[in-house]
Amino acid sequence: MDIHEKVVMHNQWNVREEILLATHRWPLILLFILVGSLIGLIISCLLPHYYRAETNLHVSYNADAIFRNPDDYKNWNMEQLNVIVLSDNTLRNTLERLAAADPYWGDITTEQLTPRLQVHWRSVGIWRLVAEDHQPDRAEALAQAWKAAVLEEITIALENARLAQQYNDQFFATARAKVDASLRASTLSEAATALSGWRQSTAQSDPDQVLDNTNRWRLLSLVAQVADSNEAGQLLMNQMPAEGDSIAMYHTWVDNALVYIDTELPIVEKHLADLAPQAEMYYVKWGEKNHIAYGLSMYLTVEDVEQVKPVAKAVRLDSIAALVGGCLGLIVWCFIWLMRPAIKENR
Repeated sequence: MDIHEKVVMHNQWNVREEILLATHRWPLILLFILVGSLIGLIISCLLPHYYRAETNLHVSYNADAIFRNPDDYKNWNMEQLNVIVLSDNTLRNTLERLAAADPYWGDITTEQLTPRLQVHWRSVGIWRLVAEDHQPDRAEALAQAWKAAVLEEITIALENARLAQQYNDQFFATARAKVDASLRASTLSEAATALSGWRQSTAQSDPDQVLDNTNRWRLLSLVAQVADSNEAGQLLMNQMPAEGDSIAMYHTWVDNALVYIDTELPIVEKHLADLAPQAEMYYVKWGEKNHIAYGLSMYLTVEDVEQVKPVAKAVRLDSIAALVGGCLGLIVWCFIWLMRPAIKENR
């Protein structure tokens, strides 16, 4: 084996040997970790601490409401409620309340305020509103003002949700009325066409001829479809000739029925024309209120479950800082250990 082969074999990196060498130097590894943890702890002590104040809200949902997918609808309402809690309107309202008592908040923007706020929730039940600041009194004021702003925004949203539901009900009632009026107009028009056709087809018939039962029942069916339950409709049905009466008597009855249709059809058509803009108006108002309500359901309830002032507590991250410092110390040792062959070669 020549000198070149020996050098190549000497420079080959063996993972197993490196691990064995490293484990035999565990005191040095531990030293790096301890030094890193100590440095992280010192930095944590030097950095300014912050304080956290927490307040709670209770969220409930009427599970008796009938929806196609009640769980999905409830979860979607929870997501929308979370949007309201952290919305720009809520944050601006919060800053206005704070600035009225402390000029410090006058220079704070909603973008700067957002990182100081956290909302914790799973579903219905207790929602935790957590506010953070470097001063305890400001953390408490922030939590209190935020909760007040949230309750105000949610109250407005739920009131508009109630109005949106009313407009929604009115829209569907108007839509059903439109369908009924359209069917009524179609029935009247078709009956008028059929009755006029029969009247013309029998105009040259013997007026004293007895009307057969087939045509009699056909005429009865047509008139019964258009005769409403009002007084005029009932009078028309009572005027129907008896079985065995002449065609002339049925002509008179059909003429009365056509007059009845000609009188009611314009009324129905005008009612149908009036319903169209009403339905459009209800739909537009529903959209406006539903937008303001963030799509929330009127079956949602949000209440303040505590009247006591939130108390700020100091949040210390010494343990996390020590853990991060120890991990960084370990990483530094690994880097130095891996660079060891290159350092020896340069020497």
